[in-house]
Amino acid sequence: MSTWVQKLRPASFRGVPFKVDEYGKDSGRRVAVHELPGRDRPFVEDLGGSAKGFSLRAYVTGPRYHEARNRLEDALEKPGPGVLVHPRRGKMRVQVRSVRQTESTKEQGVAVFDIQFVEAGDAQAVVARPHTPTLLLSAATGAITEAMDDFSRVFDVVGMTADTVEALQDDVGLVLASVEAMVGGVASDTAALIRAPYNLAAAITGSISRLRALAAEPEQAMRLYRPLHNAGAKSHIPPLVSAGMAARAEAMGRIHLLVRAAALADSAAVLSGLAYTSANHAKAVRLEWQAAMDALFFCSLAGGIRIPDSLFRLLRALRAAFLADLRARGETLPLLTIYTPAQTTPALVIAWNLYGSAAREAEIVARNRLPHPLFAQGGRPLEVLNV
Repeated sequence: MSTWVQKLRPASFRGVPFKVDEYGKDSGRRVAVHELPGRDRPFVEDLGGSAKGFSLRAYVTGPRYHEARNRLEDALEKPGPGVLVHPRRGKMRVQVRSVRQTESTKEQGVAVFDIQFVEAGDAQAVVARPHTPTLLLSAATGAITEAMDDFSRVFDVVGMTADTVEALQDDVGLVLASVEAMVGGVASDTAALIRAPYNLAAAITGSISRLRALAAEPEQAMRLYRPLHNAGAKSHIPPLVSAGMAARAEAMGRIHLLVRAAALADSAAVLSGLAYTSANHAKAVRLEWQAAMDALFFCSLAGGIRIPDSLFRLLRALRAAFLADLRARGETLPLLTIYTPAQTTPALVIAWNLYGSAAREAEIVARNRLPHPLFAQGGRPLEVLNV
């Protein structure tokens, strides 16, 4: 029976033979670690496998070793990749990364080369791909800015009666209070704000943007913004029996349009920086956000307000950017599937059976909110990733 030593191949590079003292291999994954303000746990983005590296301690020896040394030096210094015959791995196409050559007066007749190789793949054109989160942030900023500008151009209380202004002031107070309940610190001087449209728009959008600090994951972000996505949707519009009531309804319609547009844009900006756990998770968030945007496009706001063309174009661009970002980041994620243990089993055993790794026990426990990791109830369906 042959031993592993007998199976070793004679080593060479570009046809120049040498002996090998020891060898090693480098591999791993390329990752980008995103450490976000206010979050204790980083988001790690997998960028693909690292280039495989090979290290060899090669040597040439003998009374005419200097000739073999010179040939190996020439082979290692040539540009471009070459064929390496590895003692264990056979032929491979590699590129020399670094060489350290050593000769000693104590050990004459031998030259040692510590060589670092890297696997040389085929040349491929590098395709530039848009960074969808950045494009989404830009689209969100543009939509918010246009919503504020449009509001400040058309919102006006001049010509309203004192009673109408007072009633409108109460309506605006209720809108601001709904945001105040979530974030606090919202300006409360509505009497001054409704007479300065841009300041009112800045107060509303600035307060909405403070929700960003509260959202740590996509589902939480949608819960926070959900009431604002539907602002004014359930407003009761009484029969317009006076000019004052018509003016009040129109003014509230414009405020609700501002709130909904700003909330949709701001939530999209938040979601661009949050990680999804599965393709199913990303799809659920996409469907809810998309439905809220479509509802704004087709809703009937108080006072018969319609979305201006300039704002509509930017909201439509925001919708496209949001969907592009979800496709880019969500479709590559694993899908959720259902696993039902036949009998009560520790989550650690389930992780080993499904993935061959006990390290994913915590993932199963957290996703299914198991009361105890040792007792995943038999017959109860569990949500697990398919990879």
